[in-house]
Amino acid sequence: MLAQSEAPFGVRKSLPSTDIVVVALGGNAILRRGEKGTFEEQYRNVCDTVQRIADLVQDGYRVVITHGNGPQVGATLLRHEAAKNIVRRFRWTFAALRHRVSSAT
Repeated sequence: MLAQSEAPFGVRKSLPSTDIVVVALGGNAILRRGEKGTFEEQYRNVCDTVQRIADLVQDGYRVVITHGNGPQVGATLLRHEAAKNIVRRFRWTFAALRHRVSSAT
C-alpha cells in the first residue's frame, strides 16, 4: 500500500515543495532486460526516465538524483567474486606505484 505522500508514475497530484523523492539512477534506467544495448534503445530509455523525473518535479516533488549502481555494478561484483580464487591477486606497493609512475613519464 502506498503512503499518502507516494504516488506511482503517471499519477498526478499536487504536493507542497517540502516532499522529497530520491531517485537512484542505475543501469536499469539505461538498459532494459532483453535489450541489446544499442544507442537507440539506450537513448529511448534515458528519455523515458528523464520524462518521469520531470513529471515528479511538475507534480511538486523536490527531486534528488543519485547513482543507483544497477546491474552493471552487480555483474562486475559477481565476476570479481567468481574470479577471486582463479586470478592471482596483485597488490600495489608504494615502490611499485612509484616505479610505474616514473616509467610512464
